[in-house]
Amino acid sequence: MDTVSPAEIERRYANVREALARDGLDAVIVSGSEYSGFEGAVRYLSGFLIVHRYAYVLLPLEGDPSIVFPTEARYVGEHGTTWIDEQVFVDAPGAWLRDRARDRGWQRVGAYGLDYVMTVRDLGVLAEGGPDRDTRHRPRCSEGDQR
Repeated sequence: MDTVSPAEIERRYANVREALARDGLDAVIVSGSEYSGFEGAVRYLSGFLIVHRYAYVLLPLEGDPSIVFPTEARYVGEHGTTWIDEQVFVDAPGAWLRDRARDRGWQRVGAYGLDYVMTVRDLGVLAEGGPDRDTRHRPRCSEGDQR
């Protein structure tokens, strides 16, 4: 994989954050899955290539991103390829994402990949009592944007 410069990473985050601010969102959960062939957005925002299972990138409007992995699949790829410092391994990624949003006081969190990638288990937990999810607003960060 080509090395991505810090300036390019910041440019990508700035573009997504501009869309978050425009749409009144506090953060976005970006879903990726090797099974569905829908892993490009996670790689674009984290540098991480999913080779098994799925992962989420949580990018807040302000602050550092997190990359979240399910513990049932400790190996989902080479974790050292991501430039994100906070790598989270949890039994229930949806619960962790919900709790992070609550702890940060976020009211509106967007989801990218909801219709193709997010597991039913994680969606169910998020729907139970997390912040409002707005799936209409999807910051553009697809596999094709990785140039």
